[in-house]
Amino acid sequence: MSLDGLVAIGDHLVRRPRPAFEDRADPFTTIDELKAAAAGFAGRGTVRVRESLDLVRVGADSPPETTLRLAFVRAGLPEPLPNVRAFQDGVDLGEPDLHWPRWHVIVEYEGPTHRSPEQRRRDARRDERRRLAGWVDLPMIAADLAAGCASAITRVRTALRARGWRG
Repeated sequence: MSLDGLVAIGDHLVRRPRPAFEDRADPFTTIDELKAAAAGFAGRGTVRVRESLDLVRVGADSPPETTLRLAFVRAGLPEPLPNVRAFQDGVDLGEPDLHWPRWHVIVEYEGPTHRSPEQRRRDARRDERRRLAGWVDLPMIAADLAAGCASAITRVRTALRARGWRG
């Protein structure tokens, strides 16, 4: 299995469940528990599994979010916060899929669950709230994952630099 595939599985295992959508309140496991299990394993793939665990983060809600996060970091961008609530001057901006609070840049992966009319309305209101608070909100779709996420990386790099990032 690829390193990124292992990281996506790890991200899924440690993610915070959404009780409104799931019948559980606790993650399946923790990063520390995964590392302890890997430490006791010796066999084919051990090195890759251990390497993947250094890249696992709590917060990613989907494999595309993990793919984007890993691509951004590998491209030399600062590591984004995954699904951490953001606020600006007391305004709740929700939990962006990925964001850089220092530069007020947000990435939202718009997968199939964002296609219903009701979800599109909620997303539009959320995006407007963020823009009015002075944040750049970059929607990503499946096509942005192609070619190693090249278009996503370019868009985020451009937004971060426009906001003062000097990388």
